[in-house]
Amino acid sequence: TPSLGYKGIVKFPAIHTNILPTNNLKRYLRISPVFILEKEQALNEFTIKEALIRDKIISYLNTQSEEDILSEKGMIKAKISIKEIINKLLDQNKVSMIYFQEFRVN
Repeated sequence: TPSLGYKGIVKFPAIHTNILPTNNLKRYLRISPVFILEKEQALNEFTIKEALIRDKIISYLNTQSEEDILSEKGMIKAKISIKEIINKLLDQNKVSMIYFQEFRVN
């Protein structure tokens, strides 16, 4: 379950997912995202939609390769894409920024 921190900071549970194989080697990604919300009251909506948010993030990440996400540009693109995906799911409260406490490819 996501937890709301100071001033609309939501620490989302870690996400583990496969990414596209590199040189026929299976790869997976582990991220621990932190979302900065425009409004502090968004925790209820995040909690209600947590499974849907996780599913959409995983679906997006499954389409990415190691090369796509490990560069600085790739990580920025991933943050923007994930932010857009989540904001389409939220009714009133929007994500203004995403940080990763952990971002690891194995």
